[in-house]
Amino acid sequence: MRRILVAAPLALALAACAPTAGTPETSSPAPSSAAADAQEWRTHEARDFGIRFQAPEAWTVRTEPDRDAPTLTATSPDGSAQFVVMAFGPEGDALEDLLTDGFHELGSQRTGEVREVALEGMRAWMAEGRGDIRGVETALWVMAARQREANEHYLVFAATPAGRWTQDAALLRRMMESLATLSPASSFTAADVREWRTHEARDFGIRFQAPEAWTVRTAPDRDPPTLMAASPDGSARFGVMAFGPQDDALEDLLTDAFDELRSERTGEAREVALEGMRAWMAEGRGNIRGVETALWVMAARRREANEHYLVFAATPAGRWAQDAAPLRRMMESVATLQR
Repeated sequence: MRRILVAAPLALALAACAPTAGTPETSSPAPSSAAADAQEWRTHEARDFGIRFQAPEAWTVRTEPDRDAPTLTATSPDGSAQFVVMAFGPEGDALEDLLTDGFHELGSQRTGEVREVALEGMRAWMAEGRGDIRGVETALWVMAARQREANEHYLVFAATPAGRWTQDAALLRRMMESLATLSPASSFTAADVREWRTHEARDFGIRFQAPEAWTVRTAPDRDPPTLMAASPDGSARFGVMAFGPQDDALEDLLTDAFDELRSERTGEAREVALEGMRAWMAEGRGNIRGVETALWVMAARRREANEHYLVFAATPAGRWAQDAAPLRRMMESVATLQR
């Protein structure tokens, strides 16, 4: 996990609520505004972070998506309690190790057992802890979470002054366990699913189908000649690269294709019946220009001529559940043009 000072925003809020010098704390801490707000809750969607969560209605929420570690902070009305989500990209460490790093980053120590938490669309590990943050004795929940459909990680914590932990712990835990992935918008609109168009690419000797709103461009003079179709928002793409005669078996060409696309095959290779072609296709994943990507990849050969094609259809991995079927339809629509 990147070493980033994350305790400062929390510390400033907690320090404001710390007892002043010479004023002893009472043995019965003031009721927390966090606990007082337990009756009315609201669901927040944070699309920049790909998550949703619940918080008491009176809490304020702000996001800082442009920080080194994009950060979301929810704060109780008196500023004494906070819920914070920090978003990280791909991480190679196990969640248990990331949780340990999280406590270290927050300048706190784990005081409770680590347990796995079932969150919608995520795997997560969570534990209770304590720490002295800028002179404020703080109690907190800390969680390390990973999206199931994408290698995206989050450090999440919910904190309050230690004297209020008895009143606030259950509410803060509820906030932590409300965290869930947002179902990402599909690259295909409702109109896309209904309205398709057949494109003929004579320079490539093929035809294929794509949603009406997609843009198609060809670069027949490239090496190799390339055809690209893109969704309106540019997030999903369909590509065809044309090659001349090849002596390798289609299964071997498919393996080479994954290498060319800097991705790995994650599904079984299967033969596909295309009009006028033989083809092998499989599902894969790869990190393409920093974006975790899911894709179909296909190696195809014309039956009447020794001409080959590398075909792929790709979308951000978080959208795969929505986009896989229409992208597969595009792949399987490829056919030879009669010359």
